[in-house]
Amino acid sequence: MGFFKRYKEKIDEFKKAKAMLINYENNAEVTPGFKMITLDRPVWHYGLLSPDWLLPERIRSTKVGIISYVDISLANINNPIIQLEDEVGRLTRSIPLMLLETLLYFSDHEPFVVIPVAAGMGPIVSNKEVDDNYLKEVAAKHNLDYVITGSILLNGTEYSISNRIYSSAEQTVSVVKTDTSGAKFGQSCIEMISDIHAKLGCPIPSEIEQNKMIYKIPKPAQFSEYLSALGQLLMQSLITKGVASIEGLKGERDMLNCYLGLALADPENQIFRVMLVSGMEKSKSCNSKVYKEFKQQAISLLSEKNESNYSRRLLPFVYNMFGMKNESIKQKNLLLSTIQDETYCRWLEQISTDNLTSAASPQE
Repeated sequence: MGFFKRYKEKIDEFKKAKAMLINYENNAEVTPGFKMITLDRPVWHYGLLSPDWLLPERIRSTKVGIISYVDISLANINNPIIQLEDEVGRLTRSIPLMLLETLLYFSDHEPFVVIPVAAGMGPIVSNKEVDDNYLKEVAAKHNLDYVITGSILLNGTEYSISNRIYSSAEQTVSVVKTDTSGAKFGQSCIEMISDIHAKLGCPIPSEIEQNKMIYKIPKPAQFSEYLSALGQLLMQSLITKGVASIEGLKGERDMLNCYLGLALADPENQIFRVMLVSGMEKSKSCNSKVYKEFKQQAISLLSEKNESNYSRRLLPFVYNMFGMKNESIKQKNLLLSTIQDETYCRWLEQISTDNLTSAASPQE
C-alpha cells in the first residue's frame, strides 16, 4: 500500500543517519531492508483462502489507521531494534491487531494496521514516540478519520499502556491509559479496549450480545494468552510471506499448542479454533511437519456436532490440508447441501483436492 512513508522515516532514520539495527539473534549489527506490512483483516484470516464468511457484512466508512506501538522500556537503546519474540515486543503488535478485530466486528469503521518489518528478519520495535503533529499530518495526508498508536512500558511486572487517538474531526489527541499486572492484566486490557471504542463512538456490545456472534472478546483469563497468540500468528504470516526469517519459527510447537490450549480452555469461542487451523496452515506453508502433530485434535474439535460449532465449516479445508480427499469431498458436499450462506458456499467451492491450499497474505 506504500503507507506511512514518513512513519518509516521517523522510526528508522535510515536516510538521515543510516542507523544500525541490533539483531539479538546473533548479537551482530546489520542494516536490513525495510517494509511496511498492512493488515485489514484479522491475522488468523490470512492463510485460509480469504474466509470472508467469518466477517460481518457492513458498509464501512470511518477510516481508522492503527500504527504499531512503541516499547519505551527500551529508552536506553538509541535505535529501533529487531526483537526476539518477547512479550513486550509482541504487545506492540498484538494490541493493534486486537483493535483491528474489535473494530471490524463491533463497528462500521474501516480499520487497518501498519507494522514495520526488517526484510528477511522480523518486526521492528521502536522506542521513540511520534508527536501529535505527526499524527495530524498522517491523518490529513491519507484521509483518515482517526489515527491510533501507543506506547508500552514494562517496569518489573507492572505494565503501563498508553493509547493515543487522533480525531480528524476534532483535531485533538485523546489518551486512554491503563496500568496493570498479573491477574488484573486481562480485565484491565478489556476495559482499555472498551474505552478506546467509546472514544471512537462505537461501544463494545455486552457479553450477552457477543455470545450471539461468531466473534467475542476472550475472557479475562484467556486474554493475555490470546494477545500472545496474535503476535505468534503474525510472525508465522510474515514468514510465509517471506519477509521474516524462518528462525522466527523457533518454538513452533509451542505456538500451535498455544492455539490449541485456547480452543480447549473456552470451547464456546469459535475464533480460537479458527486460529488453530490458521496456525496449522501457516506451519504447512513453511514446509514444516509440526502441524501434522495436531491433526486429530483439530479434526475432533471441528467435528463436534452442536449448533454453536460454527467452526465446523472449516472441516473440508482441514481434510484437504492433510490430503484426505474422500473426507474433504464428502464434508464439502454435505455443507453445500445444508448451508445457504452464499459467501460461505463460494469460499467452499475454492477447496479442491487437486489444488491444495493457497491464500492471501498481509500486504506491503
